[in-house]
Amino acid sequence: KDYYRSADIAFPSGLMDGEALVSVKDGSVELDIDGRIRGLSIEKDKLNVRLDALIKMRASYGLKDKVTEYAGRLDVSRMDLDGIGTLGRLKNIKADIEFNDSRLWSENILADAYGVKWKARINVINYAAPIFDIYADSEARLSVIQKALKDEFNIKLPAEIAGKADIKLAIHMQPAQALKMDGYAAIDGATISLGSGNFPIEGLTGEAQFDLNGIRWSGAKMKCGDSRYVSSGSLDDFAAPNINIEAVSQDLAFKSALSVRGNTVRFSRLEGRYFGSAFSAAGDVNLGEDGATHQILEDIGLMK
Repeated sequence: KDYYRSADIAFPSGLMDGEALVSVKDGSVELDIDGRIRGLSIEKDKLNVRLDALIKMRASYGLKDKVTEYAGRLDVSRMDLDGIGTLGRLKNIKADIEFNDSRLWSENILADAYGVKWKARINVINYAAPIFDIYADSEARLSVIQKALKDEFNIKLPAEIAGKADIKLAIHMQPAQALKMDGYAAIDGATISLGSGNFPIEGLTGEAQFDLNGIRWSGAKMKCGDSRYVSSGSLDDFAAPNINIEAVSQDLAFKSALSVRGNTVRFSRLEGRYFGSAFSAAGDVNLGEDGATHQILEDIGLMK
């Protein structure tokens, strides 16, 4: 009891039934538990956990030094987590979890988060000020990921995206520090629509690396209008995107540096070669003006 009070951990409700073997040995009270946890609520600062699981645990309490040590295993049939930093609410967690008095870890977690099903691994150390390392994989719809980025992380992509991707995430969290997240996405046959969406990028297939600040990609294949391209580039700052793109097709090769503010795209650089002729341009494009957009895309060979 004193151990959890010192760590500011509370258990407002829940039941545990099972068998417990208690013994006194070498100045310690030893406890072996084999039981079932039902509806257990755990609270630590802003963290809230609700748990249904089978538990096996061995614990000891030193009568002289008053030190508690324990280790065990949870077979989790249902767990909901809320309040893990900016990760928000994780639901319907099923997992095999191992733990002791200094850390908790699992190599096999299934969970629902942001409308997506994930398979994950986790390591948590220092219960008094928890440090989380989470690695998660999912096959997800890009439209769902886009909505989650907007709703949960306030990251607004400057386009509508559709299709599927295999996603791998690495997340690190610790008290008094900003969330760190980076990942990798393998995309196959996606569509990206800017502005009115009348001139989408289609059939996007490739790999990208990303973090909370931007995206990097290389060797991505796509179709725009009647032409097919291979592209590399980067996007920095989701709130006010700055984009660098290089693209090559049979007839066209170009490099561009641009920024997106609402429906307005500002090209600070757009240069390349089209059917052997060099071109260079700069200026603003309003993606809401279909005719103007179409004309500029025609001029640089992206539309025919």
